[in-house]
Amino acid sequence: MFDLKIRDYVPEAARYPGWNAVRFDDAINMATGIGNGSTHLHPNDISDGYIDSSYTAWYEARSAHEKIEALLRDGRVYPWGAGKVARYRDQDMFILGVAMDRFLKSKEGASADLWTMLRQEVFEPIGIHEAPTNRTIEAGEVPGQPMMAYGYYPTISDLVLIARLYQNGGRHGNQQILFGPRVQQLLTWSTSKGLPTGQHLSGGETTYSTAFWVASYTGAHGCRVFYPRMVGWGGNLVALMPGGLTGVRLAKGDEAKEAATADTDGMARVADRLAPVCH
Repeated sequence: MFDLKIRDYVPEAARYPGWNAVRFDDAINMATGIGNGSTHLHPNDISDGYIDSSYTAWYEARSAHEKIEALLRDGRVYPWGAGKVARYRDQDMFILGVAMDRFLKSKEGASADLWTMLRQEVFEPIGIHEAPTNRTIEAGEVPGQPMMAYGYYPTISDLVLIARLYQNGGRHGNQQILFGPRVQQLLTWSTSKGLPTGQHLSGGETTYSTAFWVASYTGAHGCRVFYPRMVGWGGNLVALMPGGLTGVRLAKGDEAKEAATADTDGMARVADRLAPVCH
């Protein structure tokens, strides 16, 4: 699925040549090559163009159709193309969700629903039985498109269960729930992964890979490890660390102090004392 083209499942995008080569994988890596920021790359700033003057039109659009039209109309094509540079856009994760939902419908019929599949095949088997999420507002009885870019409201216990699923390689008991090779790639601690973000924390520059923000940490015995983190607005984050350890922090961070809120080096030092990362 990672190499499928967005335009093949969102035919509205076929009217815009910039989307011709954009794969599912490019969207989940925030590397569609489409956005509203500058072309400055040295250094790159993943937030360049994130919320600009066109964002409101997309954000306030009520239906999936209106949101799709807004993001296609307002996104400019960067000169570097897809898969090369990470630029964070809620719109890209939304259109990926639309493509994934339509892919699912192509396999299971028009009544199939992406969030229902996620709830039944991922969340419920690991013990999460309520999974509220934001959706678009549609006419009649049509269920809205789940936003996918944001809008899932987990409890702390839910966050731990999801983290544990990743820490176990995507397995729950004897059942392989997530795609194992991609999870293993994320959890290859000794190898950097993803695209540069321009965000610098105590351990160095973070990267972005498969919707995770990857941070680095130098262990007490000198090795350097790279660990993926789920990061939500305001400093809510879940860090997957070596040794099967998971750090969870819920915060109300000041946007002006975003880097400090996102820094998990102190959390990594605690994990290093509990289970030395160099071992």
